[in-house]
Amino acid sequence: MSLPRLIADRRNLGTKAPISEALIEIRVPNRDLDAETLQGVGLKVGDFPRILAQREFEAALSLGGQASVTSTMHDVRGFLFINDTQRRAFQARRDGFTYSRLHGYTSWQELRDEARDAWHHYVTATAPERTLRLGVRYINRIRIPSEASALADWFKIYPQFPRELGPIDGFNEHISLSHSVSPEHKAIVNFRPAPFDGGPFRFFIYDIQAWLDQEVPAASADIWDILEDLREFKNDLFFGFMGPKLKESLQ
Repeated sequence: MSLPRLIADRRNLGTKAPISEALIEIRVPNRDLDAETLQGVGLKVGDFPRILAQREFEAALSLGGQASVTSTMHDVRGFLFINDTQRRAFQARRDGFTYSRLHGYTSWQELRDEARDAWHHYVTATAPERTLRLGVRYINRIRIPSEASALADWFKIYPQFPRELGPIDGFNEHISLSHSVSPEHKAIVNFRPAPFDGGPFRFFIYDIQAWLDQEVPAASADIWDILEDLREFKNDLFFGFMGPKLKESLQ
């Protein structure tokens, strides 16, 4: 079942979409996979020559007498594969898979199709039986004029603070929510300013994560229908938070 749209005023922003990173995540039950198997996923996908091992760490804090912190590095939990232009990357882990477009995002269709191809190789190599969580994440870097004084003209999410207590130097709005029609679909939204260098524009980070905890056979086409729904939920959250000035600037 497709999720209904919650925000009617939505449009394709094309090249004006302020996306700095977009990713698809599929989690599976954690399994005892060897490093060679996980590394082999990237070799099957191809065009990802840079390979970084991801290891698990365990930290312990001791407060007796003199405070100290010790850490232990455990086995490889997965690998990060990066292509030669550093525009695409994906992770093959013992507990799942993530595919990212880091720069130059073009379309959902391209991201989905690239991720689906890489996921096929992950499933073939590691043979997970089912998924545990499906999710999308979009990190937006939004530009507004530095002289803009009223955030309410640009965003529907912003901090309110008594002016007599002084100016706000920074903030991080963190919101957890459920879809109003299908509450099993969850989301987290983070909104914060990027460091300001005094130039003609200020930048704000609007980071949206939407997911569904659901068991689906790992080879099922239903995975991509669910991810499509999650993308629609993400779009509602993006367009729903826009103030009139931001809508005007992105037209």
